[in-house]
Amino acid sequence: MMRKNINIFLKNLAANFDHIINDCILDVFDQLTKYHKENRVYIEGWKSNDYFFINKRVVLPHMTGFKSSGGLEIHYSAKNKIRDIECVMSHLSGLREYDSIIDIAAQNECLSNFKFESTFFDVRFYKKGTAHFYFKDLSY
Repeated sequence: MMRKNINIFLKNLAANFDHIINDCILDVFDQLTKYHKENRVYIEGWKSNDYFFINKRVVLPHMTGFKSSGGLEIHYSAKNKIRDIECVMSHLSGLREYDSIIDIAAQNECLSNFKFESTFFDVRFYKKGTAHFYFKDLSY
């Protein structure tokens, strides 16, 4: 019975893949365009962000916090957002293997270096909690 349930689940997942990935792409687009200077409610916006277009640089808030031992760390929820962005970039670019910002930052014990480079973008983390994503290739 368990094997049958797993097979049904996998078939449903495969049948809905296009719908799932499109929803993921839309969610990431909304995340990257939500913090522009004219479309904000109780949150800061940035002039480099746009509400209908993803610019070369996108600023996202609430990405880092201070560690008790000193330095910065990427928030758990921010790691999920970064993984979603990288998943969409992977799908759009056709690359199945890529350097992840999460993995690269994890090599540093406490974000002592605030600038990181991955396959898809350069990221700068700031003490204010923001992360600035500079996309390397705008053709996606």
